[in-house]
Formats: sequence, C-alpha cells, structure tokens
Amino acid sequence: MKLRSAISFALLLFFGTLQVAFGQMKITGKVKSKASGESLNGATIILKGTDNGTGTDSKGEFELYVTQNSGVLTISYAGMKSQDVKFNEKTKFLDIVMEEITGNEVVVVGYGSKKRRDLSTAVSSVSSKEITSTPTADAAQALQGKVSGVTIVQNSGAPGGTGGTRIRIRGISSITGTNNPLIVVDGYPLPDQNADNILNSFGTGDIESIDVLKDAAAASIYGQRASNGVIMITTKRGKPGRVSLNVDIYRGIQQAWQLPSMLNAKEYAIMNSEARIASGLSTIPKLSDYNAVESQYGRGTDWLKEVFRRAAMQSVNITASGGSDKAQYLFSAGYFLQDGIIYKTDVERFNLRFNGDVKVNDRIKIGNSISLNKFTEHAADTYSPFNSVILLGLMAPPTVAPRNADGTYAGGNGSVDGFSEPNPIYQLEVPKNEYNKYRFNGNVFAEITLLKQFKFKALFGADYNYQEINNFSPATPASGGSVFNLTNYSVQKGLY
Repeated sequence: MKLRSAISFALLLFFGTLQVAFGQMKITGKVKSKASGESLNGATIILKGTDNGTGTDSKGEFELYVTQNSGVLTISYAGMKSQDVKFNEKTKFLDIVMEEITGNEVVVVGYGSKKRRDLSTAVSSVSSKEITSTPTADAAQALQGKVSGVTIVQNSGAPGGTGGTRIRIRGISSITGTNNPLIVVDGYPLPDQNADNILNSFGTGDIESIDVLKDAAAASIYGQRASNGVIMITTKRGKPGRVSLNVDIYRGIQQAWQLPSMLNAKEYAIMNSEARIASGLSTIPKLSDYNAVESQYGRGTDWLKEVFRRAAMQSVNITASGGSDKAQYLFSAGYFLQDGIIYKTDVERFNLRFNGDVKVNDRIKIGNSISLNKFTEHAADTYSPFNSVILLGLMAPPTVAPRNADGTYAGGNGSVDGFSEPNPIYQLEVPKNEYNKYRFNGNVFAEITLLKQFKFKALFGADYNYQEINNFSPATPASGGSVFNLTNYSVQKGLY
C-alpha cells in the first residue's frame, strides 16, 4: 500500500513538472492607483519583448498566460507612469500600484513646450526609452499600443514598413478627404504624402520624444491640416559637457508564424483525382496512381516553405554629441537592414543626422536640424489577384519541384500537373523590382528673446524626396517550355 502511494505521488509530481515545463504559467494580479487606491480598469499588461498581453477588468484584475518561467511585465495606463515588474516561476499574484505622471513633465505643443499641469488639451507623450525598447523599423510601429486613442496599422507585412503605416487619431473624420495626421519634425510640418511612410525615413535612435496632440485645439496653431491630430517629433540634440559617444547595435530573427499545413504529394493526388471525377472529368495520368506518386515524390514540395524563410534584421546606430555653453552639436549615423520573410525581399536604409545649436549672445540663438537618408527596397508581388507569390505558393502542386533537372524552372504545364500558373520561385528570382528613395529633411532657425516670457522664432525648413522605381521582367520562360515574349522594363524618377 505504501509502495503504491509512493508511486502515485511520484507520477503526480512527474506529470505536474511536465505541465510546468511544457505548458503555460498563469500570472494574476490587480492594478490600482496610488493616489486614490481605486482599481484601474483598462490598464495594459504586456510581456516585455513580445506581443503577448492583456488588460484589466472593471475590478482592476487581470490574468496572463506565459510560456516562460521568468521575465518582465510592462504595465501602462493613460496618465500613469509605466512600470516594469519582474516575475518568476514562484509568482502567483502581483499587486501593482501605479503613480500619476507629475505635472512638471514637459511636452512639446505647437511652437513651444509646456508643463503637463498647465495643459488643457489632450496630449500623449512617448519617450525615447519607450520608442527604442523594442526593435522596429520606424517610429510609427514603435507607437503601437503606447498611445491611447491612436490606431496604428501596417498596410502590409513588407519589411521596413514600406507598405505604409496607417495612423488614425480618434477615428476617421472625413469620407472623401485625407485622414492622416499632420507630422511635425523639430518644428517643421511635413507634407501629407498619403501612402508614403514618412516615419520610416528616420532612425528611431535619433528621436528624443513623440508628442501626440489629439483634439481640435491643435488646429489653433496649424489650421485645417491639424484636424486629424498632430504628431510632434523632437529629435535628440547635443548637451554641454564632455563628448558623448553612443553605439547601439541589435540583431534579430523573424519568421512567419503558424503557416498552414499543406497537402503532401499523395494527398494532393487523391484530392485532385476525386475532385475531377466528381466534376465529370478524367483524372490526370500523372496523379492516377497514388502509391506511385508517393514513391516518386515522397512528401513532395512544400511551396510555402520555399516562398517563406527565416529572415534577419539588424540595426547599427552611432551617435556623437557634446559642446560648450555657447555651442552644442549632435551627429549620428545609422544603418538598418531587414530581410523580408518572403524569399528575395529586403529593405536597406542609411541615415545621417546633424543637429546644432549656437548661442550668439544672451538674446540670440541659432541652430539647425538636418537629416539625409537613402532607402532601398527589393520587393515581391504579394498583392495581385493572380501572380501574388503567396497565392501561387498556396496553389502550386507538391508534385512539382522548383526546378527541373536541367536547372530550368519547373511547372506551368497544366495538362501534366493540373497547374498552369507561374512557378512561385520564378516569380521571386527572375523579375526585378527595386525601389530607391533619397530624402533630405531639415530646417534652420533663429530665436530672439525679446522679453523673459516672450520669444520670437523664425524657422525655414525643407523636405525633398527623389525616388527611382526599377521594374525588369526578362523574356525567360516560367517552365521548361518555349520562350514567351514578355519583356517589360520601366523606370520612374521624380522629385517631390
């Protein structure tokens, strides 16, 4: 009896250990205000470095399931200071008390700055620490989930945010006009360029803070263009003192998550033949003998694994700053490379920035903010209804290999394989789609202090863009058949 009890206890301990090791751990807790002691409904709890998160209910309570035994939870709530709370395998309940943001915090509003306690408008601020806490291609992606009332959606999964990022502040205000917010960089309003993602032109390491003006009061400064809200970007500047050199490097890996399972060669032969018989058609000879198909092709080609890949992302940013009481400077150089999770796609960005400030005398101050960048994208067709490489990867039969034995591209033979569309790998390797964009953005200013509380500032800025779009489709067959005459070469150049 004792032996049986000991065995039962050991088995219970063993399976309990397996559940902890391979299952999920539940973390519960409650979030409340330090000032009032009231529970906070709608606070956000996110496992740092991931998209795994939850929110508090009306009682301020939450539950979060994690797959790791230790880590850090980031808790945020509008008007409160964000917190990072550590947990481990012994953590069962977290009692979190949040402090209000102090009124002395300075935010950028229109042509100047104010202390938060003096504001009567709706303003949200994101610091450089929050912006750089996760590796992102641009500042728009870094804002996701950090500002209440602001919806940020990537238009596509293209690397570098090149598909555009849709930003909406407090919803849609126009049916026929633009709904894009006004973006102001170091006091200079940028033009509304619709699908062009302006924010992917700047390295996130150059940004000091982002302030979002969300109500109609912003229109008193910028007029009609501010009707959809304003995003104020302030870049970093030099400070008096010793020369400071900062190097920020990160590297990561991305991959598509939970791709659908595809039919193997035998399953495809069975499904194809049964579908043709049900439609009153004769079966394809190549696919009639299921066992022969399995013997010849094994599991066959998983086209989604051919189209998708594990992709690297890396960023290097070097910043040098310093100066004296009279003059300060900041110089930064950045390099960003993101391979797309689609084979043969990538984005590369080089950016330079120089910010300077000179105090001419006690009343006059001059300065500049200048940035240069080059953006190169190698894209793939992932959107057209017939030649999207993702759709082709989903439809291509597993009984076709990417290439024939002689090195030519396989496929495209409907009578043999039951599939007449282009080979997905051909679509990725042969046509060339390259997009180059050069951007200059900068301003110079002079500021005169007339009275202690009254300053006059004149600013001249410019935003120039030059782009080249190169598309090249040579006359190369998508299959081993005869050469077809499909040649297209186009170049678009423009300054806007």
